[in-house]
Amino acid sequence: MCGIDIVYIPRFKETILKHGPANMDNAFIKRVFNQEEIEHILNRQDPYPGLAGRFAAKEAVIKALSSVKKIAELKSISIIGEIPTVQIKGFNLSVSISHDGDYSVAMVTEYIL
Repeated sequence: MCGIDIVYIPRFKETILKHGPANMDNAFIKRVFNQEEIEHILNRQDPYPGLAGRFAAKEAVIKALSSVKKIAELKSISIIGEIPTVQIKGFNLSVSISHDGDYSVAMVTEYIL
């Protein structure tokens, strides 16, 4: 199983800013990201590429698991760490996130232990 997603950072930033500044009280951020993800990314000088990359990773997880599991909410998928890892119960997934200019891309694959 694998999944890939790409996010245009300026459009993603615009979506976030429709709900207020990029902080712990932003309704969009609270709906999509869990506490650990928010704390990790919002400490950066420019949080938007990191948020977009993790959003792309969550979408890639949904695509990778689409044939075996329905994901109820993006917040249930955790993309954590400086070297990102996926945490979702019952699955062993590897993630790669990359940024270039105005784009963030993520790819997720399943691995066997």
